[in-house]
Amino acid sequence: MTMSNPTVRKMAAMLCCTGVIVAAVYLYCYERKVDYDTQREHQTLEIAWRIMNFDHAHHHLPADLSALSDGPIGGVPNDPKTGRQYEYAIRGKHTYELCAVFSTTTRDHLGRTNRVLYGDPMTHGYGSWFHGSGRQCMVNTLPVWKVYGR
Repeated sequence: MTMSNPTVRKMAAMLCCTGVIVAAVYLYCYERKVDYDTQREHQTLEIAWRIMNFDHAHHHLPADLSALSDGPIGGVPNDPKTGRQYEYAIRGKHTYELCAVFSTTTRDHLGRTNRVLYGDPMTHGYGSWFHGSGRQCMVNTLPVWKVYGR
């Protein structure tokens, strides 16, 4: 058989189109995973910031994430794909664990830095979070707020 055979040309064209479609679907699905993980990163870091503000205002960690809904920002974000609440557990007087399930690793989509930065450099400095795929947890210990005049 040679390429001049119409059947061979049709099969080659079909294989080429199939390859392009498969590659496009793969890239789309991968980009969706990265988008969801980027949202998870931002949301968990927002929750961590809100936990720190709650602790600063009330001098204790919130019992659960719903306690953070009372502030001016409103509801606590949930996982963008599943809609489930992120896992939160108190591990000590000023220590907590916040968990999310990721589809990719930080390295997969951040390139050379391989970490997510968060925080306020003017008051508390920056923190960073490197995560793998699957269930990943950040454990944070908050500073003890000294309240004068109370």
